Amino acid sequence: MLRFFMLFLWLLAAPALAKAPAKVLVIASDFVAAGKFKQLASIAEKYNIHVDYIYAQQINEISEAQLNTTSLVILDGPRPSDRAAVVATLPDGVMGLNVPWIQVGGGRPGFGKIPGPWARNFIAYYDNGTQQNYEYLLGALQKIVNKETNIVFPEPITLKKQGVYSPTGVFDNLAHFLKNNPSLEPLPMVGFAISNSLIRNMQTKTINDLYQRVIDAGLMPVFFWFDSVNDNGLVDFWQQQKPSALINMTHMQNGEARKSEFLQLGVPVLQALTYRNGSKQDWLSSADGLAASTAATLMAVPESWGMTDPIVIAAMHNGEAELIDKQVSLLLGKLNALVRLQKAENKTKKLALMFWNSPSGEENMSASNLNIPTSIATITSELQKAGYSIDSKNENEVIEQGKRLLSGIYHPDKLVDLWQQEQAISLPLNDYLSWFSMLPVEIQQALNKKWGEPSKHWGLRDINDQLSFVFPAVSWGNLLVMPQPPRSGKVGADTHDTKVPPDHYYLAAYLALQLRKTDALIHLGTHGTQEWTPGKARGLSAYDYPFLSLGNMPVIYPYIQDNVAEALQARRRGRATIISHQTPAFSPSGLYEELLDIHTLVHEYELLSAGQVKNEVQKKLRDQAKNMSLDIELGFSDSQINADFPLFYNALHDHLHKLAATITPLGLHSFGHSAKTEYLLLTVLQQLGPEFLLLTGDDPQESFATGIEDIKQTNAMKLLRSALIDDHFPEDNKPLKASLMTAQKNYNHLISNQEIPALLKALSGKFIAAGLGGDPVRMPETTNGTNLYGFDPLKIPTSSAYKASERAFSQLIENYQVEHNEYPKKLAFSLWSGETQRHLGIVEGQVLRALGLQPIWGRNGRVTDFKIIAQEQLSHPRIDVVVQVTSVYRDQFDGFMSLLANAIAKLAELDDGNLIAKNTLATRLDLMKKGITQEDATDLAELRIFSNQPGDYGTGVTSLALDSTSWEGDGALAEQYLARLQYGYGRKGWGVSVGQGVNLFGHQLKGVDAAIMSRSSNLHGMLSTDHPFEFLGGMAAAVRAINGKSPKLYVSDLRQPTGQVVSAADFISEEMRARYLNPNWVKGMQGEGYAGALEILDTVNNVFGWQATAPDVIRNDQWEAISEVYIEDKYELGVNEWFDKQQPVAQMQIIERMAEAIRKDYWQASEKAKAALAVRYMQLQQENPQHQAAVKTADFLSELVSGYGPNAGQAGGSQNIVGQTLQKVSEQTSQTPPDYIRLLIALAMLGLVIGGAIHQHRINNNRTKGMLNERI
Repeated sequence: MLRFFMLFLWLLAAPALAKAPAKVLVIASDFVAAGKFKQLASIAEKYNIHVDYIYAQQINEISEAQLNTTSLVILDGPRPSDRAAVVATLPDGVMGLNVPWIQVGGGRPGFGKIPGPWARNFIAYYDNGTQQNYEYLLGALQKIVNKETNIVFPEPITLKKQGVYSPTGVFDNLAHFLKNNPSLEPLPMVGFAISNSLIRNMQTKTINDLYQRVIDAGLMPVFFWFDSVNDNGLVDFWQQQKPSALINMTHMQNGEARKSEFLQLGVPVLQALTYRNGSKQDWLSSADGLAASTAATLMAVPESWGMTDPIVIAAMHNGEAELIDKQVSLLLGKLNALVRLQKAENKTKKLALMFWNSPSGEENMSASNLNIPTSIATITSELQKAGYSIDSKNENEVIEQGKRLLSGIYHPDKLVDLWQQEQAISLPLNDYLSWFSMLPVEIQQALNKKWGEPSKHWGLRDINDQLSFVFPAVSWGNLLVMPQPPRSGKVGADTHDTKVPPDHYYLAAYLALQLRKTDALIHLGTHGTQEWTPGKARGLSAYDYPFLSLGNMPVIYPYIQDNVAEALQARRRGRATIISHQTPAFSPSGLYEELLDIHTLVHEYELLSAGQVKNEVQKKLRDQAKNMSLDIELGFSDSQINADFPLFYNALHDHLHKLAATITPLGLHSFGHSAKTEYLLLTVLQQLGPEFLLLTGDDPQESFATGIEDIKQTNAMKLLRSALIDDHFPEDNKPLKASLMTAQKNYNHLISNQEIPALLKALSGKFIAAGLGGDPVRMPETTNGTNLYGFDPLKIPTSSAYKASERAFSQLIENYQVEHNEYPKKLAFSLWSGETQRHLGIVEGQVLRALGLQPIWGRNGRVTDFKIIAQEQLSHPRIDVVVQVTSVYRDQFDGFMSLLANAIAKLAELDDGNLIAKNTLATRLDLMKKGITQEDATDLAELRIFSNQPGDYGTGVTSLALDSTSWEGDGALAEQYLARLQYGYGRKGWGVSVGQGVNLFGHQLKGVDAAIMSRSSNLHGMLSTDHPFEFLGGMAAAVRAINGKSPKLYVSDLRQPTGQVVSAADFISEEMRARYLNPNWVKGMQGEGYAGALEILDTVNNVFGWQATAPDVIRNDQWEAISEVYIEDKYELGVNEWFDKQQPVAQMQIIERMAEAIRKDYWQASEKAKAALAVRYMQLQQENPQHQAAVKTADFLSELVSGYGPNAGQAGGSQNIVGQTLQKVSEQTSQTPPDYIRLLIALAMLGLVIGGAIHQHRINNNRTKGMLNERI
């Protein structure tokens, strides 16, 4: 001990003898605010000690000279990762230090070159912080430096495991704080969870300032810390009195315990964040808002516990956190709004509900797999039962009212009439201008530049002698229902420019809700547009458009459980509390009509011996398969079938089984209601998989290859019915009983619908539990009535996903080689956040395998880097890639993007002849020829990852594709796609574009051989939503425009555990047959009424979207089949009568979409199909004259009708249709149709005349009844 003591004094003597200040060097993680060290340095001055600090992240290694002139080194790393970073800066690690040192945080304390008792006191002083402890440490160090012998070490002052801080002092518990602050007792209490390190590190300025701001807002602030190791530490702290809300301002630990405690407390838990990467101005100018690593730790993880509404309230200034005034106002405004929801009686609360105009059309309101009219009807009824002063409405009333409101959006000339009928609200222009004038000048200028001055807006009307914005809306008591205004103000207005701000009309509508003192806003269904308006990716500013539009209104957002990624956007960018709702139920597709007949023939052929009868069955089987285009679907020509019929037969049999087993949604979901029992049993059957069928004695191959009614009578369904409904479990078969017990658990989960209870809790300002989302077939544990959360984005790809990607990548390569007999040289991938949330990185793994990269995982499962695999260890040459990521992916998985960009840059620098390096060099030279400097060209040529500009969302391809009369040829679609997604993300540029007439994304797409995306949900295929054709189809259009031909398109089908890679054309073909041409699916939609009609329209729109962007994936016979099912009523389901009753305009829009496919020569329609379209459209137009088609479409339909109408073949006939005057038809278009077509038309026209007479009679009869009612 004496030897160490003498050594210690000797080491400290040098600076003292020189009469220079002693030096303390703190080596810290940048997780620790610099303000701590500045406070320490300030205290040290009076002890003639100089304190300096270095952040480990800002240096590679500390020099020996720096260390040798130091009296004491303090290693400060609060977390294990920080501790490792700090130690990494030391040349020889801690044991190589030749000066006294102590190590604090991130593990067990350590020390060296200093006597143990002294070191332990130094560690205790530094670790416990506060001015007094720092004085003790520095005072003792001064005495040692001055060679004093009477060194005394006072006991360190320690903070208790829980406590409350206020500017007036530190209190041991809540009771102590309340006793000393009686003036605050009348105020609603809100708890701010802090780390006591703020007190220990003397970083309390932010708390002091915020403390007074909270009081000024009429709330009681309780800044507290608690024992986080204790599983009940939070509940124990609040046992005396529960707060109205909690705000987390620290890194909470022990997540599972916190999750349970949040449920027990039952109050909202908000997240207040500090931007630590710079100043307030740095944050304001940041496109990301928060770094990826910060988001993963401070957003993704807390979201899984139930925290919500993350708001940046402070940024760093001179090493200390400094409040951002407007952001604090956002937080406090939200807290007061939640308190209002908790304390107000339901009968006094004012609510608003917005629905979406989707698909485009003046009578359409829908959301993803949600029946909007029935859902609104349920919500109004349940709110009324809960004591809200709200008028309950039924489905038909909702539909009729919704259509009237939408008419004001599509026909602004009706706005005044709607207002006079109390079906609109208004906002005086002066109120809008007062609010507008308080916005930052740059926001005002951006809005006025795009949309013009507010005072000249088309949406203004004279209301009560003052100019006012008028919005379609109806009040059902205290519930205001309205369509969400078009983002660009007018329906159909072009918004194809990037980063388009919302229109004045849009902002004014939300402002009107705020000024009406709306207590809560319900955004109904997946999804609206508010959360997608321009602004930061996360950690938004009050002046980013998503926040700007809302103000402090609480948003309650019913959202489909299967779409976690976009729900996170609503949470983070839309300030929403998510109420997850169930998907529709699921069933095996089964076989139907002709497919059943073919399957019967297959088995008949199989059983027959060789001979004439078998030959006849073979011919019949071949003919029926050809009639259904199954030969095309399977890729067999006539000669191939004839040459090897057994091969065709086996492929056909397997294909029928695959179609029959395809998991298919049944109808739509109605909010607050689980599906009917039989549908839920079919869903459970899908969850259990083929293993359950084997246990029941059913054949997994053949059980579903029959009609849906027969499937319901299988052994498996009978056993499920017996166990789950009648509670009879087989006792003599343990494996079967175990499987049925799993089925019971899954079934109980499905029938437990928590959507309405959760909605009512949210409207009462209560806590909504976090819940898993996903496909309920793949993830039976997925929840409803919960606040959805996502997977840790820094763990992508997981090790299991990377392993699974090996098989998927091999299949991709094999499929390509079968057709091309070589390896692809360049692959394009489309990455989506929603897909990655489900498959956890299987497609990312395929990207890595193409490049020859392997992830390196840390102990916590997070990916830290990608290792370059040596070429000789790869089974294929390195393949160059282009990676398109969606805007949501860019926001949520930018950590993966950054690592990938760095790895690609390293590959581009290798001198081994790999394609990445070759293509990078070629691109660099091309860019230099276009005037780009060598340095910039070098950086740009490395870029392989492309997306929207930061803050921008979507491509505009979907709306442009469906606005098909505005373009001819698909060049416009390619141009649109490339323009919006041209921003590269790399190691030396994030969200950069070249400019100077160069689209780097397009340049990198040169030579792309194949493109791939994934599908991992049983709910969504390639035709159920527009995103697949938007991104993969858009990529096909772009590559075709650049290379002169489309790339081969593939889908990584990850819906089943095994997974497989198939062509996009095959995936679409199977989806169409299993769902949209399946009479069982059609019946399901018929059961949904109006909402089902819109779902069918949406599907046909998506077929057209694929046809426009990737013509090779849609076949002529598929259009014919759509016509047969939805126009000609092939299955005699009463389709036309159903459309007439539920939503005839939807069928008109379907016909218009099909007519566009013909007009643009996508579909070489048969005479029969043309006649059917023409006749049906004539009928619909007579009954619905209010509907107007696009001019070119209307003109084409007029020609079509004149060619197949009563005057077909006569040039001079005319008829008034869709507001157009018919022109003479050329000889080419007016050829006389075949006799059977003319007979069909004659009969249809006779029916039209009779139907018209009946319709007119009904109108007259209704008018008479109405007159009588008025008189009565």
